[in-house]
Amino acid sequence: MSVDIILREASTVLQAAKRYKSELTEAGLTNSHLHQMSVLITRVAAHSYTAFENNHNVATELHELQDVKNTILSTAIQRFGSEGTELHDFRYRRETTIRN
Repeated sequence: MSVDIILREASTVLQAAKRYKSELTEAGLTNSHLHQMSVLITRVAAHSYTAFENNHNVATELHELQDVKNTILSTAIQRFGSEGTELHDFRYRRETTIRN
């Protein structure tokens, strides 16, 4: 999966988590999860766009970003249920429309 897609998915999850912050807090999500995700998105984006060679931090930070994203998604599923309409806000939708 490309770094750009991971960043878009993570940004979508972060925006939705901020929107439903009070409900997710009741289910155990903390402000530190949101802050950590925001910081990791920034770091991964910076590393990927500066294209430093031999930068081992990118892989570590991508893994951490995926972990935090999965934690937030798990909390959302726990709070809203796997069929909750709120979960649609947490999913990144890839546009397949071709523009002329």
